[in-house]
Amino acid sequence: MTDRIEALRAEITTDPAGLGYAALVAADADASIVAAVNAVREGILVDQLVPRHAVKTLLYGTGEMLAIKMAQEPSGRLAAMYLDDPDYENVDLTLPVVQGLLASLLGAGLLSQGTVDAIQSMGKRPGSRAEQIGLGVVSCEDVSRAVRDDYGNKLVGG
Repeated sequence: MTDRIEALRAEITTDPAGLGYAALVAADADASIVAAVNAVREGILVDQLVPRHAVKTLLYGTGEMLAIKMAQEPSGRLAAMYLDDPDYENVDLTLPVVQGLLASLLGAGLLSQGTVDAIQSMGKRPGSRAEQIGLGVVSCEDVSRAVRDDYGNKLVGG
């Protein structure tokens, strides 16, 4: 059994988000389990890449891009190069180096806390429980493998 299926089994068994898997397992409603775990929910936020141009647009709008481009601090010069490099279409806010750069720019007074918060919020979107726990999209086959053995006997809820 793969780690993915084990993680899905743990999700279905413990139901930490309270999505009501137990009743769905009891009813052999695999498609309903798939729908529940894959449903995008406002209360669940997942990471997303931020288009570089969106960050630049924000920074130009606040006037902070000019400060970054004129900065003598290494963090300012690095940020200017990064934001102007056409090889980088997106900003990955999950990378420690990007978080460190934002902290350096904030510490150097080149970005306000409000701007850092706005950039951070651009890196999140509503997502599904499956995305939140790192499963991506879950299929009916995934659910079947998580709740039953190879002979169709229930491993979860039964």
